[in-house]
Amino acid sequence: MRYQLLGPVTATGPQGPVPVAGPKRRAVLAALLLNANRVVSERQLSNLVWGNDPPASVRGQIQVHVSELRKLVGRDTILRQAPGYLIVVRPGELDLHAFDEAVTLARDELEAGRAESAAERLRVVLDTWRGPALGGVTEPLRALEGPALNERRLSALEDFFDARLAAGRHVHTVGELRQAVGRHPFRERLQVQLMLALHRCGRTPEALQVYADTRARLASEVGIEPGRSLRETHLRLLRDTTEGAAADAPGRAPVADVPVAHVPIGDGPVADVSVVDVPAVDVPGTDVPGPEVPAGVPAAVREGRRALAEQALVPRQLPSDPPLFVGRAEQLERLDALLTPGTPDTPGTPDTPGTPDTPGTPHTPGTPHTPGTSDAPLTTTVVAAIGGGPGVGKTSLAVRWAHRVRDRFPDGQLYVPLRRRGTDGTALDPAEAAAEVLEAFGVPAPRVPAAATPRFGLYRSVLAGRRVLIVLDDAQSAEQVRPLLPGVPGCLVVVTSRTRLDGLVAAEGAWPVTVDLLSDDETREFLARRLGAARVAAEPEAADRLGALCARLPLALAIVAARAAALPHFPLGALAEELRDACGDLDALDSGDPATDLRAAFTRSYRSLGPRAARLYRLLGLHPGPEVTPCVAAGLLGEPVRRARPLLAELSRAHLLTEDAPGRYRRHDLLRAHALELTLAHDTRRTGGPPSSGCSP
Repeated sequence: MRYQLLGPVTATGPQGPVPVAGPKRRAVLAALLLNANRVVSERQLSNLVWGNDPPASVRGQIQVHVSELRKLVGRDTILRQAPGYLIVVRPGELDLHAFDEAVTLARDELEAGRAESAAERLRVVLDTWRGPALGGVTEPLRALEGPALNERRLSALEDFFDARLAAGRHVHTVGELRQAVGRHPFRERLQVQLMLALHRCGRTPEALQVYADTRARLASEVGIEPGRSLRETHLRLLRDTTEGAAADAPGRAPVADVPVAHVPIGDGPVADVSVVDVPAVDVPGTDVPGPEVPAGVPAAVREGRRALAEQALVPRQLPSDPPLFVGRAEQLERLDALLTPGTPDTPGTPDTPGTPDTPGTPHTPGTPHTPGTSDAPLTTTVVAAIGGGPGVGKTSLAVRWAHRVRDRFPDGQLYVPLRRRGTDGTALDPAEAAAEVLEAFGVPAPRVPAAATPRFGLYRSVLAGRRVLIVLDDAQSAEQVRPLLPGVPGCLVVVTSRTRLDGLVAAEGAWPVTVDLLSDDETREFLARRLGAARVAAEPEAADRLGALCARLPLALAIVAARAAALPHFPLGALAEELRDACGDLDALDSGDPATDLRAAFTRSYRSLGPRAARLYRLLGLHPGPEVTPCVAAGLLGEPVRRARPLLAELSRAHLLTEDAPGRYRRHDLLRAHALELTLAHDTRRTGGPPSSGCSP
């Protein structure tokens, strides 16, 4: 028989593979093989296969699995010996035993100076691994025994790279080392090997960058400094700049260590360098100080190190700045106040009276403005909550302002959509959003915890000490946003939502910014930007009618403007007549593109409502006027006013109604058309006609 544990657990007999069915049976076999030729008690088997929650019939199940395994591998192979079972494994039958023997021989060869032979032996034995150890067994066994087996493989892989470097094969080893480091970024021995390989290839600046990146990663994700071996290798490379690239020839001995104190630099005098002579500089993208190359090192090494440091991973994820952005001066000024020191009644920095040309001076709408002219870090995590109805331009405002202030956040600008693409528009789990941010900062997927709580902890650790701008677009609720708020000061979070995030304002001090319909002047400018000022000026009344028929809603205006731009020979008056003749039918505003589907945008907001508020929204389609009161709502529902008020409040939180004054609500005509579609499809079909409009307290 042949048994395989280094990958999927399998058994092979003289006639070929033996079918070991089911994770539990494979786990029983693997547990016995891991203790080959030794007794494994029933209690041990239970813990290894079922973990801490075995079934009441565990002893009987073990007996059944052992009985079936005996049929496959032979009754004399698995023996019953109190207090459990023993599997007899002969030399050469178990791949794990063969692996350990080969690694031991290779290490002896490497110690004896036979690096080429050791490297080849290790390569062959590493190729026997067919994937992560113990594949196809139960989770308890894989969790208990898998890490130790995979550690044996990694240790052998590091031995292989040592042998390759000792054999002078550094040129051909760099690529494999980079792959290994990418998969195991916290293995310092691999980092040391990569640094040495690069240095011996004459690529010392890249070797120094490996150290800087590793040090920054360890500090930001684990909170520790590099180990002694990595630090000493780094210092050695800083001092040893005379070693050139060597031929990649078999048998070349590794370069000898350069003495620590006196290092010859070029043709000049001996340089005396110690640890305290190395000043610290900031590693870009982190708050972790990194070592600078000493003054005596040649300029090429110094410049290469500096250039590579400047290329440290800094995410720049913002969508493009909206080129045809119009208006929103009031909202932009309100957002600017978040980052302007001395602005009263805003979070972030203490109040300081503003003076001309200094932070704190009020910004005049419509004039160029660089918000927060002071580059001082924020004294708290600032959260802006941009809310508004569907199609009103929340994301455009957030992206426009993010571009205006991005220079304040040199460590990264992130854009995270919190709603999945598609017609259903389901909300993204915040843990998935956190994983996207970690990936943006270069955290490898295997290092991202599977459980939500440690994942959010790592998320906050990565952001700690960084000045990062995060745009969380289209949030469903405050609960979705809270886990994604950084834990320490210095970051800015901009949240957009079609739902008013009152909980985020109340508990986290978010700064609310509401986006409404465009004004008449902004609507004309909107059309002029897309159609040309001359075309709009030639038909000003038609342009105004188009704006009114689109309810001055940016998404609707963009759809109409796109049609008008595609038909430059059509008078604007003709297009306005088409819209008027459609009598509010939303099909007239169908763009054919799911990303700009007006009906779908309205429907996503509608689906966020509770059943009773959704019914009221539909019934409001039967109300002809723009203004809605609790009495009107009660009449449509056929219920007392006291029951209508909370439903109106829910519609207002969803920005499907706007409360201009206490008890006075309005909605635009396109929302009414959408509501009418829904009520005609649902309510009149059920009731046989529209509800009454009586009002009772």
